[in-house]
Amino acid sequence: MDLLIDLVAGPVMIGNLEATKIGGRMVNVGRLGGSRGEFDSDIHSLRRITFVGVTFRTRTTQEVAQVVERATLALGPALNQGLLRQPVDMVFPRDQVAEAFERMARNQHFGKIVLSLGEARGTP
Repeated sequence: MDLLIDLVAGPVMIGNLEATKIGGRMVNVGRLGGSRGEFDSDIHSLRRITFVGVTFRTRTTQEVAQVVERATLALGPALNQGLLRQPVDMVFPRDQVAEAFERMARNQHFGKIVLSLGEARGTP
């Protein structure tokens, strides 16, 4: 792939490198799988992957606001036109939060699990 946005890190790093094309980019925005994992420098070098790590923890409130503004300008039109969509696995009403977390813990989902104030939609 051209651009891989990694939320997991840790145990998936080598797979991420392998999934990125020659000249591709990886951006690490989260470490849900842990902050440490195996990294294959050969794959990284052979594929000439640009690897960037980001966090909001070291940014000021003003810097975060600038990131949000730039992202809104860059992505807003495509989102509003329905050109970019996040896969939704299932929508749970908020009184079923335990069931939603259970589904996530069992790793039975593909896409986002959504908690809603309204009625559950089930699988899309």
